[in-house]
Amino acid sequence: MIRFVIITAPRTGSNYLCSLLNSHPLILCHHEIFNPKGIHYAIDHREGQIDLGTLQERAMNPAAFVQRVWDTSLHYRYVGFKLGWRQPEAAFESIYADPQVKVILLSRRNRLKMYVSEQVALAEGRWTHYHVPTAQLPPIKVEIDVEHFFEYTNTIDEFFQGVIQRLQGRGRGYKTLFYEDLFSVETEAEILDFLGLQQLSQPLQAASVKRNPNNLRQIVTNFEQLERELACSRYASELTDRGL
Repeated sequence: MIRFVIITAPRTGSNYLCSLLNSHPLILCHHEIFNPKGIHYAIDHREGQIDLGTLQERAMNPAAFVQRVWDTSLHYRYVGFKLGWRQPEAAFESIYADPQVKVILLSRRNRLKMYVSEQVALAEGRWTHYHVPTAQLPPIKVEIDVEHFFEYTNTIDEFFQGVIQRLQGRGRGYKTLFYEDLFSVETEAEILDFLGLQQLSQPLQAASVKRNPNNLRQIVTNFEQLERELACSRYASELTDRGL
């Protein structure tokens, strides 16, 4: 069995990637198994097909819980899950210490869109949508606090730098992915190749949908203020980026 982990932070397309990989017939890809509110199994195994234990058992021994994930393969040849920032250090350590686990680092180049997306999710009280046309989702606008954005970005950068240092310190290889590249068949091929798989005749199908428009002016209520305050920063170009 091939084991893999997607190490990520919020609003990087991780639910998209998990559901994309889980659509492969040989892959069982769970979502956020260390989410504070619950154990987020693979989306097609949330009706009781898998039971890895209780939240209390998970909290008591995160490393043993990770091992339980590997042991409960349901005969899939590839098993993985996502692991996010601020989640148990013991879970991270079990990944760093195991050279057989393939590691994918998933981030987002546009930190501003990452932050705005998180503010939208907090305002909506929902972090992902599955099998719903984007046009049917009500628009949500948010006001952005620049100082908080800077603090958030520094924390995100420190998190990824720390993960990379730990992996490199153990001599571990890893695959770096960015949200902006996730939606191409070329990236899909790269990911599958990293895991040791070939592309199928048909592209994989993700279940989650993109929530927000690409134009930040349509989301941020204080866009002009943000434009002035970020004008001399390295994030100025991210304001007008119309990409994903």
